[in-house]
Formats: sequence, structure tokens, C-alpha cells
Amino acid sequence: MAGFEQRKSGWWQAKIRRKGHPVQSKTFQTKSEAEAWARDIESKMDRGVFVDRAEAEATTLHAALTRYQREVTSKKKSWQREVARIKVWQEHRLSSKSLASLRASDFAAYRDERLTVGMAPASVRLELSIISHLFSVAAKEWGLPVQNPIQSIRMPRVANARSRRLEADEETWLLDALDKCRNTWMKPAFV
Repeated sequence: MAGFEQRKSGWWQAKIRRKGHPVQSKTFQTKSEAEAWARDIESKMDRGVFVDRAEAEATTLHAALTRYQREVTSKKKSWQREVARIKVWQEHRLSSKSLASLRASDFAAYRDERLTVGMAPASVRLELSIISHLFSVAAKEWGLPVQNPIQSIRMPRVANARSRRLEADEETWLLDALDKCRNTWMKPAFV
């Protein structure tokens, strides 16, 4: 059942208490907005599709990255490099936003911003993959009701192709080395 209370500021607080669900409350400018919100939440509770997003709304990206670094990154082989990337994320303005409020458009803007300052596409991909894995871990292991916004954006294209020709003496050096090779098929394959 929803209850409504007008605050001293003139705003209205809606509070919903239902057996089997945590107490839900939210403050609105008008009573009609509070009633509409309460009807929506109660309807979701009745249908069994209500998901309490309070923890996801209270957890900032900065806090989630700290937990991710402690629980996940510390067990990886290249944890030092990932810690450096996590620090870059924690200094970015997006780190102050809650996990529930982050959208794919935020990360698309981040991607474009990093590419315009001269970051290599491969580096930007690595930075975004940390956030993608963080959201996956948050949903699967931490039980937070969040969707992975990185899955909705295009990752930067990495063009690592090189065009190189053999120098004058390199071919003879390679052929001499292949003559000494134990695998007799390497030289014919090279030629």
C-alpha cells in the first residue's frame, strides 16, 4: 500500500510497503507525480516484474571500479596495467554517476573523446572492455540489476596492418637460416 506525505519543502514523498519487497520511497514535486510512480511500482510488484534498483542507483562507477579492482583485477596476470586503466576511469567525470544512470551514449561520447585526443583505438578498446566486464560481473556475481551499455556501442576499429618488404640482404639471411632448420618443409613453404 502506498502512503503519501507532504514535506516542509512542499514536495511529496511516496512510500510503498509490500510484504516480500523492500520499502520503496521517492520524492516528487507534485502529488500526482508521486501517485503515478506509486501505481507503476505497485503494478510491477503485482505482476512479479519489480526489480529493486536502489543498490544500482546508490553505487557509483567509482565505487564499482574500486570493488572490481579488489575482487577481479587483483587475480589477473596483467593486473598492473589494468589498475592504471581503472585509475584513468576513476578520474573521469563519468565515475561520479551511478551504475543505473549510465547509458550507452555516455560511453560512446567517452570513446569519441578519447579518440580525438590521440589515443590509439586498441587502447580505447581496452579501457571500454574493463567497463564491459565490470557490468557483466556486477549483474552476474554482485546481483545488481544493470544492463551492459558497452554492448550497445561500436568499439573502435583497430587497424594494425603493416606493409613491409624484405630488404636486400634479408632474403639471403632467411634462406640461410631455413637451410639450417630441422623442418625440411619450411624452406619450400617460404620460397
